[in-house]
Amino acid sequence: MIGHETNSSYFTINRIIEEYYIQNDDLKGLEEYKKQKNSNKGSTEFRNNARAKREEVANYNVVTNKAFLLLPPEQQKLQLIMKIRKEELKIELSENNSVKSALISDELVGNKIKNITKYFKSKNNPASGKLYFSDEDVRYIIFRYPTIINRLEETLEEKLQVLISYNNIDEETAYEMIKRFPAIMGYNVTRTKRQLDLLEQEGLTDSVILNPITLTNSVELLYAMIQYAKEQYNTDNLRTINRKNIFKTGDSKRAFGMSKEQLKAKYPYNIEEKEQDKEYIISPEEIAKTSYFAIERSEEARKVLVQSILNEKGETIK
Repeated sequence: MIGHETNSSYFTINRIIEEYYIQNDDLKGLEEYKKQKNSNKGSTEFRNNARAKREEVANYNVVTNKAFLLLPPEQQKLQLIMKIRKEELKIELSENNSVKSALISDELVGNKIKNITKYFKSKNNPASGKLYFSDEDVRYIIFRYPTIINRLEETLEEKLQVLISYNNIDEETAYEMIKRFPAIMGYNVTRTKRQLDLLEQEGLTDSVILNPITLTNSVELLYAMIQYAKEQYNTDNLRTINRKNIFKTGDSKRAFGMSKEQLKAKYPYNIEEKEQDKEYIISPEEIAKTSYFAIERSEEARKVLVQSILNEKGETIK
């Protein structure tokens, strides 16, 4: 601080202080000063080391989701650690512009990754041949949604139990939804319950099975989209309507002729706590991956849809 204020070097300041003790014949003071100076070297080195690590993290080239899948396991692990550290650094700098001396370590990140991996792999049942999550699956989940490493196992389990409590969403289906859209595990449980309660009431739960990204929309926006579709198709039963024509993505004004806020105002959903809708940016490879799984599960989803219609008539699929 003194060096900064006086525009003097450390060596100049040190020389002046030592000369002061010598001129005042204070050899004991000089000895204490030198001891204190040596003890401070560790703190200075620590800060300089932390600064260097920050620069290393900030400048590290994290690959795209698509490129990540092509890497061998060891490189994936390195990419995973560095991406998490970059995310942590962004959070730190956004919360406080002053540079701190601490930085999340590789060891801490590694332990958190192990905990999340252990949680997901505990869902496997090798004895029965049910292997839902591989090591690569878990690495890819974390890579796409790094903040999941900060979730407690109890929180993750609570969200999973919410998902499988709804019709048509069994454990295997929930696991596929998580793999396709990991951020689903980060949303508030109350928020997710409101969304799924509404969709189940309308017979549209299958929409999130095929496309979990639907849950990025608040319950107010989902409700408004449903009411808009009912008006457009002049029906109170949307079960036979293509889900893409109900839960439209992209430019809201092009899709609905109005902004999302205007749409919610036109079809208000009365709940006490209002949620702020945010644009969810998804990469082209994410869209492709989601579409791939959607096609893979389309026959299953078709059966679910047909059965839900027949249930109303008291019939079953033949």
